[in-house]
Formats: sequence, C-alpha cells, structure tokens
Amino acid sequence: MNELHVVLGGSGGVGRAVVTRLAQQGKQVRAVNRSGQIADLPDGVEIKASDALKRDDVVAACDEAAVVYHCVHPKKDYSQFGPMTENIVAGAETANARLVMAASVYPYGKVDRPMTEDMPYKPEAPSGKYHAQASDIVMAAHGSGRVQATIGRASNYFGPHACRMWPGIDFKVAIRDEKMQIIGKKEPLHTYTYVYDFADGLITLGERDEALGEIWHIPSAPTITTQTFLNILYAETGTKQNVQVGPKPILTIMSWFNADLRPALEVFYQFDRPFTIDHSKYEKAFGADTTAHEDAAAETVSWARNDLANR
Repeated sequence: MNELHVVLGGSGGVGRAVVTRLAQQGKQVRAVNRSGQIADLPDGVEIKASDALKRDDVVAACDEAAVVYHCVHPKKDYSQFGPMTENIVAGAETANARLVMAASVYPYGKVDRPMTEDMPYKPEAPSGKYHAQASDIVMAAHGSGRVQATIGRASNYFGPHACRMWPGIDFKVAIRDEKMQIIGKKEPLHTYTYVYDFADGLITLGERDEALGEIWHIPSAPTITTQTFLNILYAETGTKQNVQVGPKPILTIMSWFNADLRPALEVFYQFDRPFTIDHSKYEKAFGADTTAHEDAAAETVSWARNDLANR
C-alpha cells in the first residue's frame, strides 16, 4: 500500500519542491494550496484547495495522510503563522499522521557564530517572533503526544519556482541584464540553500524515527560569500554583473515613504555580517548529499529562462 503524503503550501517554493521529489520517488502525493490550482506539477499528483486559516479545511486536506508536510508561510501578515500552524497540527493529529515542518532560521535573530539547533531564540523582528512561535507550537504538540513531529530549518533558499530571494538576488533580473538591487554587504559569508536539497532533507526527516521530536538544520552546499554566489550566478547567465547595494541608512529613510521596504530592514542583520548554518547534527545522523552551487545555479537559470520565455 502506497502511503499518502500531504504537502500543505504545495505551490510555494519549498512545498512545490517537496511535491516534485515525492512524486519522483513514486509516492502518492496530495498538493494543497488555497486556490486548488497549481501548474506544472508531476503527473499523478492530487491537488486540493484548503485555507490554512480554517481548521476544518486543513483537517479535510490531511485526511488519510501518513505524513503531512507543513510548508505554509504567510505572505505578509506573520501573525497568521501561529493559527495556521495550530490548524496544521490539528490536521495531522486527526489523520494520525507524522508532521514535518519546513522552517527558517529567523528565530535565532542576530548571531555571532554558526547557527546550531541548540541556540536560544532571540528574534530580531516581528517575523522572527512569529516563526519562533510556530516552531514552539509544533514541538509542544509533539511533547504532549498529540502528533509525532519534526522540524527542518534552512537558510535563504533558491531554485526553480524560487528564483528571487533575500538579499534581493533575482535570477530573472540577471537573465534580463537589468540592474539588481540587494541589501547588506557582499563580503560576509552566508549560507544559501538549494530548494531541492531542502526538500530532500525534509523528506528524510519524515521517513526516519530518530528525527522525531527534534529540530534539524538541513544540509546546504559549502557556505560562500554573497559576492561568490553572484559570481556563480552571472557566470551561468552570461550577462554583465550589475549589482547595486542598498545601505541601511538610505533604506531606512526610503521606508518612511515606502512600506514595502520595511521587510528588507527586518532581515538586514542577516546580510551585514557572517550568517552561517552548522548542519553537522543532521550530517552525523543522516548524511549530507548536497548540490554544488554551480549545478544548482544552472538548474535555476534554466528554469527561469524557460519561465520568462513562456510568459
């Protein structure tokens, strides 16, 4: 019998990658998003509509699941993250399914060393506070016996369907040979995660009993500077590197008149100093087979070019 894997947030960058990888493995997959419409998924994937803010919707979406992947992420109102996560816990609990949450490193806030899973939460911004709250909800549900749950964290991710990321790196802008505007500094080391490496790690967590009740940092390719990442990107696009860095004082003034810039200021601390992840805990337990940045960039550029051509 092929067990059902339900991916909530199945049209997002991470969720879509999880759906794709599961389908490639021959698994029975249900991809769930709010509209019930997701283009370009592998054949055989069931698509279902569900509003993560409605508990009954989520419970119905998780029906008969063996594993539920929480890849839902609020677009703007981060205060919704907690209620969404509560509903997803209820969905997994009702289905008696294992719960795997895709999470960020926002709860750690400013760091002065490589991030490890035992670091305390010191969120720098409201978004980080709500990310931490959602993680606590999942871990508390596991601790109380409501669900068997695990959390996988990754840094800024990129890949097909996820070709724009903080600090403002945009594969399509590079392909179009336009000016790219980023925040922070290009020199500090920064961990960048290929979205399919993230997906592979989450799927492994869903399969392994020893992952349960724990938080894990998903392996990424070796940490490099943002400048090195840009060099790899532009070597693949073949366009001229034209990158403008936005200093924090200027962004702060501009944000007084443009609210869309405020999220950039909230995460600025991640890009003005080294911001790296230690994934040795995961590697010791499960191994670490990651995609080289050059190969990941090539796959992402290929997808982005095709997407631009079909618009």
